[in-house]
This record gives sequence, C-alpha cells and structure tokens, in this order.
Amino acid sequence: MMLYIILAITASTSIIVLLKIFNKININTFAAITVNYVVATAFGFAHEAGNFNTADLLARPWFVWAMISGGLFIVGFNLFAISTKNVGVALTGMASRMSMVVSVLAGLFLFAEEPTWIRTSGIVVGLAAFYFTFNKGIKSDGEKKFFIIPFALLLVHGFSDLMMKVAQHYYISGDFVLFLSTTFFWALIFAIIYTFYKGFKSFKISFREISGGAILGIINWYSGYFLLLSLDSFDVSVVIPTINISIVVASLIAGKIFFYEKLNASTWLGIALAIIAILFISNG
Repeated sequence: MMLYIILAITASTSIIVLLKIFNKININTFAAITVNYVVATAFGFAHEAGNFNTADLLARPWFVWAMISGGLFIVGFNLFAISTKNVGVALTGMASRMSMVVSVLAGLFLFAEEPTWIRTSGIVVGLAAFYFTFNKGIKSDGEKKFFIIPFALLLVHGFSDLMMKVAQHYYISGDFVLFLSTTFFWALIFAIIYTFYKGFKSFKISFREISGGAILGIINWYSGYFLLLSLDSFDVSVVIPTINISIVVASLIAGKIFFYEKLNASTWLGIALAIIAILFISNG
C-alpha cells in the first residue's frame, strides 16, 4: 500500500523535526534519546511476544551484528540531534539520505555488485551535492567545524545501513523485526554505559525528557516498521528512492515553514543534485 510509504516518510521526517524542537525548548537530547530506545525496544519485543526466548536470542547468527548496529544507532541518533541544532533540518535530512552512497560503494566491493555508469555517475553527483549544499561562504574556523557534523552523520548513518545490509544478506532469515528490536536494545545498553562513563551530572531527566523521549521512541519504531511494510508491498527499487527523495524534500519544507531556515543558491543546487544522485544510485 502506498500509505505505508507515506507513513514511513512522515515518521522519518518527524524524527528530524522533533530533535530540532528538543533543542528549541531545551530538552536534554541525550536523555530523550535514551528514553526513546527504552520505548522502541519495548514496542519491538511486544511485536514478537511469544516468538522467542532470551537463550534463543543469543544463539541467533545475527546477534553480534545487532550489537554493532545498536552502537551505530546511538551515535547516529546523537549526530542527528547535533546536526539539526547546528546546520538545520533541511541539511540534516539531505546528509542522512546521502548516506546511501556508503552502502552502494560497499555493495560494489563486498557483494560483487556490477558497477553501472548510472550508479557511478550518481556517486559523483552525490559528492558534488554534498559540496554545494554546505558551501555557504564559511570563513572562520568556528564555522568550519559545522561541516564535519553532517559529514560524520553521513558516514555513521551509511555504515549503520551497511551493517543492516550485511546482516540481512548473510544472517537474517525472516525475523527482521526481532533483529531490529535487538538493535534498539543494544542502542539502549550503549546509551546507559555512556551515561555511567560520563557521570549523571550531564544527564538531565525530567518529565519533559521522558515524555519527549517516549514520543520519539514511538515515531522511531514506526519509522522502521512502516519501512518494512513498504518493502513488503513494493520493490526495493521503488521504495528506497521514493522515501529518500521525499525525506530530503520534506525536511527542506519543514525547515522553511517551522524554523524559517534560509538556503542560498549554492545550497539549493546541492539539494537538487542530491535528489538526482539518489535517483541515479537507486536505479543504476
């Protein structure tokens, strides 16, 4: 159903917007993200109630990959929060979607996928898109550091997708929802470990963090869930480019309407190139 794709786009864009709102109203984003993973984990295992036990879970061939993905999830989610705060909703959405370049390059080298001129062109256009999007006349060293944030988000999000792809390609057999739930669980564990390492002084938790994190967790879970339903209803060649391009456009619209983000000509060119790159890469 096309409704699943629309809901997946809405949920994914809402995550970026919600993280921007957290910064606006001074919600401790790390605390909210930690609560988010409590809720997402609970939702995930509730979907699989009665279909597994703990001992069986440890024996699953994808268990280690879920652990690695969980670590990348928590890093990526915090980069989302930092990026929306410093470079805005529109550019964060673009950077997160361009992360598919990492998976495509890995596919060429790890899965022996045949390179095509269209897909190769998409990668080149994608690199150009990233340059033009963030080429905004940055002069000071303090401003230059903001370029690193979306670039780091692109890499972490890309490697997170790659871990999911490796697990799906070699190890997952019909229990993707359980794999996703276990990944959320490990993201929560890593968040708790990090909190103990840093100390609780910086971990501000109140009703606002709990309620905001709960909302984020529900949206986060359904973002992945509706993506799965979309992939079950349509070919991947239809779902992935449609969702990626739509999130870039939706993030751009949301940034301008809700947060009055201003984009210069270079940024507009970069976003247009990003859409072209996503089309090329997905259909090459």
